[in-house]
Amino acid sequence: MIKAPAFGGGFLHRSKLVRIAYLDETGLSSMEQEPYTVVAGLLLNGDEEMIRLEKNLAEIVAQFPENHEEKRFIHTAQMYGGYGAFKDRNGWNRDLRFRLLDEVANLVASIEGPVVYGFYKRAQMHPEELGFFKTEPQASHVRAAANCTILIERTMREHYADEVALLVMENHNENRTALKDQHRFFANVTPETFDGFDPRILPLKKIKGTPMFEDKSDASLLQLADFCAVVIKRQLMKDKWIERFFGPIRKRIWIGYNTPGHPMWDPWEGVD
Repeated sequence: MIKAPAFGGGFLHRSKLVRIAYLDETGLSSMEQEPYTVVAGLLLNGDEEMIRLEKNLAEIVAQFPENHEEKRFIHTAQMYGGYGAFKDRNGWNRDLRFRLLDEVANLVASIEGPVVYGFYKRAQMHPEELGFFKTEPQASHVRAAANCTILIERTMREHYADEVALLVMENHNENRTALKDQHRFFANVTPETFDGFDPRILPLKKIKGTPMFEDKSDASLLQLADFCAVVIKRQLMKDKWIERFFGPIRKRIWIGYNTPGHPMWDPWEGVD
C-alpha cells in the first residue's frame, strides 16, 4: 500500500493510482463514406498492462511480410479494406490481414479495463455549431472526443473511485487546440456556463490535465486505440463483416450507449 500526492492536492491511497486512456479517432473524411466520427480506445492500468501489451503488439507486427516497405504498425482501416500499404501484394493477402486483426482483437479483449468510446452522427450537426469550429470534420471530432471524455469520467467514478486518469490521443495538428479547449471547458464547467450541466459527471474530477498528443510511432498502444475506433465505427455503420472483430472486444465495453434505439444498443451490456 502506498500513499502518494494526488494531482490536485491531498493524497491517494492504493497501489494503482493512474489509468491511462489511449485514444484515436476515425470518421473524418467525406460524410457519405463515414457518417459517424468515433473516438475510442483503452483505459489501462499504467503500471501493470502497458509493458505486456506493447510486447504482444510488437509480436503481431513482427509477422508482417519481410519485404513490407511501409512503416511497420497496425493500420486497421487499411488492413481491413486491403488498400494503401496493405494491398494484396508484397506478401499481403486477405487471410494474413484478417488473421493479424484477429490477434489484435484478442489482445484488446485481454485487457483488464474497458474499451471506451464516444461518437457523433455527423448528419446531426446543426449549422450554428459550425460557427465555433473551422470545419465540419473538426466539429465532429471534438463532439466525439467530448462524448468519450464523459464516458471515461463516468467509468472512473463508478469503477476506479480512488484513481485518476490521463488521456493520450493520436496527434492531430489541425484539431489539437479545439480538443484542448473542449477539455478545459469540461474541467471548469458550472451551471451558469452550460445548460446541460450534470454534476454527476461534470466538472471533470477524475481526468487530470488536458489530453497529451502522440504519434503512433512513439506511443505504440495508439495502434490498439485505432483498432477500437475503426471497428466501433463500422459496427455503427452496420457493416455485416465487422462482427468478426467487434465480437471479441464487445465484453470490454462496460459502459456505453445502452438504450433502445441507439445504433449500438444491445440488451446485454457486456459487463463481465
